[in-house]
Amino acid sequence: MKKLLIIMSIVMGISGLAYAQTESVVPDTLSISNAFIKIVVNNKVYDRGRFAIETEKGDPRRTEDDQQPLIFGRPKPWTSYTTIRVDDKDYVFGGNTLKRAGKTALYGPVLDQVVTENAIITKGAIGDTIVTQTLRFFRNPSSRVEDVALIQYELYNHKDVTQNIGLRIMMDTMLGSNDGAPFRIGTAAVQSEKRFMGKDVLSYWQTFDDLASPNVVAQGVLAASSVGINPPDQMALVNWGTLADAPWDYDYEPGRSFVRAGEFDKDTALALYWNPVDVAPGKTIVRRTLYGMGGVDLAPGALSLGLTAPAEVSVTDRSPLLIVGYLLNTGGFDSKSTKVTFTIPKGFEVLEGSLIQTLDLVGVGESRQVLIKIRPTNKVGAGMKQIRMSVSSDTLEDNSISRDIDVIGPPEVSAKLTLPKQLSKGTDSFFTVRYRVHNPNAMALMDMKAALSLPKGFQIPAYETKVKPISNLPAGGSIVLNWQVNVRDWRPGNRLVKVTLTSPLIVPVRHQSRVRIQVPKSRFRLVSSRDGLSESDYFYVQIMLDQAAPFSDQSIQLKFDSKRLKLVRWSPSAWMIDTGQTDQVSLAPSAIDISGLTEKTGDLFYRPIIKAHFKTLQPGKAVIELLESTILLDQLNMSVKGHERIKGD
Repeated sequence: MKKLLIIMSIVMGISGLAYAQTESVVPDTLSISNAFIKIVVNNKVYDRGRFAIETEKGDPRRTEDDQQPLIFGRPKPWTSYTTIRVDDKDYVFGGNTLKRAGKTALYGPVLDQVVTENAIITKGAIGDTIVTQTLRFFRNPSSRVEDVALIQYELYNHKDVTQNIGLRIMMDTMLGSNDGAPFRIGTAAVQSEKRFMGKDVLSYWQTFDDLASPNVVAQGVLAASSVGINPPDQMALVNWGTLADAPWDYDYEPGRSFVRAGEFDKDTALALYWNPVDVAPGKTIVRRTLYGMGGVDLAPGALSLGLTAPAEVSVTDRSPLLIVGYLLNTGGFDSKSTKVTFTIPKGFEVLEGSLIQTLDLVGVGESRQVLIKIRPTNKVGAGMKQIRMSVSSDTLEDNSISRDIDVIGPPEVSAKLTLPKQLSKGTDSFFTVRYRVHNPNAMALMDMKAALSLPKGFQIPAYETKVKPISNLPAGGSIVLNWQVNVRDWRPGNRLVKVTLTSPLIVPVRHQSRVRIQVPKSRFRLVSSRDGLSESDYFYVQIMLDQAAPFSDQSIQLKFDSKRLKLVRWSPSAWMIDTGQTDQVSLAPSAIDISGLTEKTGDLFYRPIIKAHFKTLQPGKAVIELLESTILLDQLNMSVKGHERIKGD
């Protein structure tokens, strides 16, 4: 059916050629690739932002999985899409569509789509919700290489009231040319419609065709707290047509075939649901999942075995680790009294399942799946450990398989806190706290938070927040966080600023630094109302106070050249009047003396003290000085021009 849809799309594309020629020339798709996988995103007007995932070399141990689709989408992705539910209305993320998948839903504009070295980022508006889709390479917890894609959505409530926001990711899964491989989840190999909800949603699922010789092994990671992946509320495995037509709710029929009505081939798809939650104004929620290559170790034999488990775990991680064992009877006759035994390293405890599981009869060609859940205790030591799975039978040869798991110490993180060394009171009472965080680990650090702690008298403005999230800091990556801080208490001394960095796995990192509040020295200066002067011109000079710590009994003198300048009058400032200091001004033939000036609060900035009004008398250079005792505080050199005289006068 999909081939038919592709042919129809080509025909439609030819008929719409005239329209296409009117569009600006842009690439049909954006893509990034590494040695393992390729991520492709539709870049056309219609279906913009929809994505597909393919293999490049896939699993380096096999050539059968090279250049194979993991999500259908050639040549331009359109069959998979993501739904945003806002206040009970369903919107499909990205550009509008002319095709079946999501055609009945509402849409919002795509604001931007860019490709970087290792990510493709699409931003769109769903009403008053800003949605950012990020697709990037990610280090697979099962293989410790970047052979999976991180599929992430940031949902920001731009509205001034709370919104109820949910998310559904629908993926049109496909393994190479095989669109009907079973979904392997825990002990189940699902080959017909089924959904998992709540606690039944396991930490990962896998799909492959044949355990003895799989062509492509794909894996979705639904929960991995160590890398910030939290499980969806529901996972639905349904035929593609049903999910394509229903942007959110669909008619659930347990056991319904993956073959769509009127067709002959299976067409599998899955949907991950994060139920709507209330999101306050200005807040963001993040939803993530991983999909890409599966990490399975294989041991061929009459009883073929497969074993999958996370490849590493931190000693601080207390989350359950799901261990799944696969068994396939290829021996030619039934396996009787079949028993599976798990051996786990010291320092781990079993949370679910049994280390010894009896399967009894396993028929010819029959496959089984077994699982246990374990976790490290506080007695586990760092280093490489081994999980072993053995199978015994009364009728077939025994077999065993092992898988390494690296127990690593708590992830490290380095950070640097930078503040101004000292602050002086001025008109700008803000300064910047700069905090640079670096991730030196081989894995990404997810869901970190940096919390700012300020001393009394320091505060952040209303647009700032003391706790800043770092949702995803890639391996080797760095990020700089800045806070604007307002100083309200200018008493001299040292102030201590602190930042604490936390995440689910790292040991909290604390940094602190001191900033010194220094007492500013009062600075008096002169300001003239005019630059160019001629004979008989009038102008004034102000004595200004630039900044002031509290001071008392300070005397200053305004001295001027009385041969070239005549003091007409002086006027006090509002501050002089309000503080009752106008009677401290006295006049001399060539000076104005101000004695005993007092400022108790130290709250003056760029304020006038007095204004002295002058008339120019004769041309030449007139000097005006501001003195404190014999110390020169400021000086004005005034040039007075004479009037031009008419010849013969």
